[in-house]
Amino acid sequence: MRLTSPKSLWWVVTIVTGHWMMSGCNTAENKKTDLNLLDIRRTNLYTIDVSQQMTACGIYAQPQGSGKLYFLDPESFLIHCLNTDNGKLDRIAQLPAISYYEGFDVDEQRQLFYIYSDNVILTFNWKGEKIREYDLGDRTPDGFLTVINPSFLPIRKGHKLYVQYFENIPDVYKDKWFFSTSVEAELDMKSGKVKQLPQTFPANYRQNCYSYDYTADRLEMSRTTHAYAFPHNDSLFMCDWRTGEKKAVFFGSRRQKKFLYLSYDKLSGLNEAVFEQLIQDNSRYAFGKRYPLAGYYSRLFAQKQNNPEKTREEYLVLFDRNLGYIGESQKGFKPYFLIDSRKGLLSMHLSGKNLIIDRLSW
Repeated sequence: MRLTSPKSLWWVVTIVTGHWMMSGCNTAENKKTDLNLLDIRRTNLYTIDVSQQMTACGIYAQPQGSGKLYFLDPESFLIHCLNTDNGKLDRIAQLPAISYYEGFDVDEQRQLFYIYSDNVILTFNWKGEKIREYDLGDRTPDGFLTVINPSFLPIRKGHKLYVQYFENIPDVYKDKWFFSTSVEAELDMKSGKVKQLPQTFPANYRQNCYSYDYTADRLEMSRTTHAYAFPHNDSLFMCDWRTGEKKAVFFGSRRQKKFLYLSYDKLSGLNEAVFEQLIQDNSRYAFGKRYPLAGYYSRLFAQKQNNPEKTREEYLVLFDRNLGYIGESQKGFKPYFLIDSRKGLLSMHLSGKNLIIDRLSW
C-alpha cells in the first residue's frame, strides 16, 4: 500500500463530537513569554480594478525575496504580475488550458513558470510555451515524492530539486515508525538519483497518533537550511541538509491548548471513521511562512472552540525576523492572503471587482 490519498494534505473542517486523549503543547523551549494579543490594523495600500484581468486571486506565487506577485487565473490561464512597490498589475503570459493542477510557482531569474499537476512538473517559458514535462513518479523504491502540498512546493537549486518525501510503509500514519522517516528528499534531475534529507517528524508524532493530519509546512531559511513546522507541534525545526546540523525554536501560539490524539497500541480496533473524526475535532497549525522583505514570520493557529457548534477560531501568530515572538491576533481578525513587501507585511483579498492590498500594523 502506497500513501496516495490527498486527504493527508488538506485541512478538513467539519463539525462533529468525540472523546480523545489529550497532549499539551510541545515546545522547543520553556514558556518564557505570556500571550500578547495584537490590535492588528489595516491601512489600504492599493485598490486595483481587476474586472478585465482576473477572476480570482487565490492561485498565486511570490518568489522568496521578491517584491512581485504572480497570479494564475483559473479560468483564462492568464498570468499577471503585481509589483508591490508601486501597485502596478501587468499581464505576463497566456498559458494553455490545464485540466488539473495543484500548485503554481515562478522562477524570476530564468523567467519560467511551473505548474504542478498530479506529481508532474510542467515548465513554461515567459511566452507561455511549454518547454518541459517532468514526472516525479517512481523515482525511488523506498518511498515517493509529492508536489500536492501548497505549503511544501519544490525548491530548485541548479539541477537539484528539493521535494516533499513520504516513506513507503504499509500502514503509514498508523505505524509510529513511519514518523522516524525523512520528510524531504533531494532529487538530482540529471541522474534521477534521490537522497533523503536528515529531517524527520517530531518526537510527539512517534508517541501519539494524530490520524493522517501530519504533513509539514516547509520554509527556506538559507541556501542550505530548510525549516519545518507540523500541525500539532509548537516548534520550528531547522536543518542544514548539507551538514545535518539541526535546531528547534518556539514557533507557536501562546494560548492555552491541547492537541487530541489516539494511542498507537489501540488503533487496531478502530474503524476509519474514528480517524476522520479526530481531525475534525482537533486544533491545528497551518501556513507557516517567512517574509524576508518585511522581516517577519507567521503561522496560523486554528483552535477548536468549546461551543455547541464545535467551530474553529483562527489566530494569526507573528514573529520577528529573528523568530522572536511578537504576538497574535484577537478573535475575529481575518488575515486573508499574506504577502511580503518592502512596504511591510501585506494582506490581500478580492472584493467584487477590486483587488484590495492592505498594509498590516500593530
